[in-house]
Amino acid sequence: MRVRKSLLTAVLALVLFTSIFIIFSSLFLNKAPNQQNLGEKKLIVVTTGIMADVVYNVAGNRVVIKQLLSGQDIHHWEPSTKDVLEASKAALIIYSSRYVETWIDKFRAAVPEGVEFVEAAENVEFLSVNSYVDPHFWFDIRNMIKVTDKIADALVKIDPENSDYYKKNAEIYKEKLNNLHKNYLDSLSKFRGRVIITRHDAYRYLGNAYGLITASILGIEEEEISPSKMQYLIELIKKENIKVVFGEYESVDDIVDKFAAEHGLKVLKLYTLGTMSLEDVMRGEGYIYRMSKNLEALVEGLSLE
Repeated sequence: MRVRKSLLTAVLALVLFTSIFIIFSSLFLNKAPNQQNLGEKKLIVVTTGIMADVVYNVAGNRVVIKQLLSGQDIHHWEPSTKDVLEASKAALIIYSSRYVETWIDKFRAAVPEGVEFVEAAENVEFLSVNSYVDPHFWFDIRNMIKVTDKIADALVKIDPENSDYYKKNAEIYKEKLNNLHKNYLDSLSKFRGRVIITRHDAYRYLGNAYGLITASILGIEEEEISPSKMQYLIELIKKENIKVVFGEYESVDDIVDKFAAEHGLKVLKLYTLGTMSLEDVMRGEGYIYRMSKNLEALVEGLSLE
C-alpha cells in the first residue's frame, strides 16, 4: 500500500514539474504566440486596426503585424500579461496619439526599456471641443497621409534593408489616400453647408474637411446629450429639412432607430473604424474601403428630398 502511495506521489510530482516547465518555457524561451517563425522579419505591434491598415499597406509581408485591440473600447482598454509579453518582443510599437490611446504611458511603463514607441499622429492637428480633444482624426483623410509618412519613416529607420520597398509602398498608398480625399471633395462639394445628424459626435474632422455641419444624438464619448440639445436637434430637422440620420455599423442602434421613428427619418449607416481589425484590412475591407462606403452613404443621405 505504501509502495503504491509513494508511486502515486512521485507520478503527481512529475506531472506538476512538467507542467511548470512547459509554462515557463513558453513564457521565457519561446517567441510570442503566433510569432514562432518570424525568421528575419520584424515584429510590429500596433494598437488599432487603423494603424494596422497603414503598416500593412506600407510593409506588406516584410514584417509581422500584431494588433492589440480589436473590437474593444480603445479609451478604456487594459493590457493583459500576454499583451505586454508580446509587445516586449516588438521592433516597434505604433500607436496613434495620447489623445486616442489615453493609456499609452501606462502601457509603455509595463514594456521593457529598449522597445521603440512611435506616435503615428504626432504631426496631426487635433480639434478641441469645449476643452476636450476630439480623438477621431482619421475622418480627415489628409491626417492619414501624415500618419503614413510617420510610419514609413519609422519602418525605414529600423529596417533599412527594405527602405526602398517601404518608401515605394508608402507613395502608392498616399496616392490612393489623395484620390479618396479628392473623391470626398468632389462628391460632397454640392452639399457644402448641409447638416448631417449622426449617432455620436465622431465626425467633426470629416465635416471640417469636406464642408458639412455635424450634429449628433450622443456626445464624443457617447454620453447622452441634454434635453436642450435634443430640442435643438428637433428644431434642426425642421429648419434644414433633414431626411436621414446616420447610425453606425459598429453599434446597436436602438437609439438611432427610436430617434428616426419619432421624427420620420431614414436610417443609413457609417463606419466609425474603431473596431476595424487587421483581418478586415487583409481581406480588402480596410480604411479606404470603409471610408468609400461612408462617402456613398453620405451622398445617398444628402440627396434625399
